[in-house]
Amino acid sequence: MENKLEGTEFELELVKGLLSFVPDHMKTAINDHSIDYNDLGTEKEQKLKTILHYFSSIYSVLSDLSTTIMFLKKDRVLILEHYPDFENQKEYYTYHFENYYIRLLSLTDIIGKLGTLVYSLDITIEKSNSYNFKDKARKEGFEKIAIITEKLIKKVSELKKERHKKIHTGVADIETLNGVVIWSDINKLIGKQKTDDTLEDYTDLKIKEKIQGIENTITEMVTIIKEFLEESTTKLKENIE
Repeated sequence: MENKLEGTEFELELVKGLLSFVPDHMKTAINDHSIDYNDLGTEKEQKLKTILHYFSSIYSVLSDLSTTIMFLKKDRVLILEHYPDFENQKEYYTYHFENYYIRLLSLTDIIGKLGTLVYSLDITIEKSNSYNFKDKARKEGFEKIAIITEKLIKKVSELKKERHKKIHTGVADIETLNGVVIWSDINKLIGKQKTDDTLEDYTDLKIKEKIQGIENTITEMVTIIKEFLEESTTKLKENIE
């Protein structure tokens, strides 16, 4: 999934800007361990380092999502053999679908912080998110980036409801598994040793469809994020110059 983010002008310009001072800062910090790499540089250089931090965080989240999808695609026959602490297959899938939701939702907070930095908006970074970034950007006349951010917010609005339910009740009704019957779990409960191959194949098909759905959602999110980055490139250059 992280490969889908590559190739933006934003990334190219950021790397070019950082190369003008980061190697020297790293050398200084390596040669003198009493010096914190993050404390080196002018205010502008330190800001660019922070922009890099949040930009890199997008890649990290996408990498984690790729790992989550890898677990979701695991051969069902091997799930309980390799992970015996799970009571059944549904519990395994629920865990990883929850992980997908939480990680995907974190992208909106990262984008809000990245946008706040790049557009030099008067919002505390710790409190910044896609919502207050969008509102502040609009007030400052950056309508296009506000519209792009709104698209991202809309994309995850339902996921945020799911996260809210998980945090405040400790229970998450994972809609992704709705309509999927894991017959081997049911047969295990009733003491049946063998599940009909046709039922197993149907379960595999439905789970595959659900996984394809979340892959599509991630791809759509990345497309919006790339649009966000490309629109932000001009402001990034102003930070570098």
